[in-house]
Amino acid sequence: MFCRIAIIEDMPLYRDCLSQFCVSEMECELVGSCGEVDEAYELVARTQPELVLLDLVLIGGTGFDVAAKVTRDYPNVRCVVISAHCSDMMVYHIHKSGLFGFIDKNNADIAEMRTAMGVLIKGHKYFSSFYQKAMLRLCMDGSAFYKILTERELEVVGLIGNTLSDEEIAKALQIAEATVGTHRRNILRKLRLDGTPKLIQYANKHGISDFIGVKTQT
Repeated sequence: MFCRIAIIEDMPLYRDCLSQFCVSEMECELVGSCGEVDEAYELVARTQPELVLLDLVLIGGTGFDVAAKVTRDYPNVRCVVISAHCSDMMVYHIHKSGLFGFIDKNNADIAEMRTAMGVLIKGHKYFSSFYQKAMLRLCMDGSAFYKILTERELEVVGLIGNTLSDEEIAKALQIAEATVGTHRRNILRKLRLDGTPKLIQYANKHGISDFIGVKTQT
């Protein structure tokens, strides 16, 4: 089935390989490719493809930034993430963002790519087995971070995980330093953790520090 595709990937080699695969193997029309957030939105606005394959870590922002604008302005364009970032935090945000699919770069081979693209081209959603297992585990975990922490508290956890001081966190989030201290105490209480070192370990274990680190750098 014919499909018009745009590819948003910051690594030129992987971008070229994925482009060749989609055109040669899946007989898709490649309307364009790029690796920066601003270029990505302009490309989608100009070509309005049926399917956008995008990485999460891009130049100038994240794949979530691109997907949010695209789904808002062009609801008929389907956004699918292809990424090696598969932490609990990433899985949660993929679910929350309402994306059309997720392909795990770490484990997908050519056979799975053929299967995934075949499903996506037909207009159906596709989520890798890794994602499905991770999402099921999070849903069944009554103490999962997203169920007990607010969005602001998750931001604070991520920045603490990046070893920022209260002063640096306050500046990054544009809140009072005393407010950061209050958030820290509430977070430790909710997660039942004993001290900041344990909180840093928690943030890194669940990928919260990686996700928030990407957001605050862009």
